Amino acid sequence: MSKIIAECKCRKCGVTFERVKYICNDAEAERWKTWTESNFDLCSDCWKQEQNEHGKTLAEKYHLPKITGASEKQIIYAENLRAKYLADNENKLKDVIKMLSELHTVYVEQFTEAVSKSGKSEADYLRDSFARLAYNGAYTILTTGDARQIIDALTK
Repeated sequence: MSKIIAECKCRKCGVTFERVKYICNDAEAERWKTWTESNFDLCSDCWKQEQNEHGKTLAEKYHLPKITGASEKQIIYAENLRAKYLADNENKLKDVIKMLSELHTVYVEQFTEAVSKSGKSEADYLRDSFARLAYNGAYTILTTGDARQIIDALTK
């Protein structure tokens, strides 16, 4: 087992950084090193910044609610969590939008009946349903701008 170190350069800030991997096969190690040095062109800080910017762009694209909270620090934390979630999970957001649309158009009668039988409000029924489907984060960021709810949904 050999420790392979690829030296990469960030295209944004110009810093040199390393990627490390342990590989047994020398030929595979050389291929990995060559590929890594030519493909990893963002340091972790710049990558996080790009992901955050991309997430904020997606929040605007989907017209998500403005985040409000108890303090500026809480709002910034929730905005960063939401941006990261969006950058990593845009497909989940699209799925929730599609499901909500279908529930209120195609399956409106069945949906109304299921909500009535549950004894819950429509919002509570939907929140519980999406949580069971592992879409709680996407549903929450689509439906609320409350920083505490966003933080709770995305950190559990």
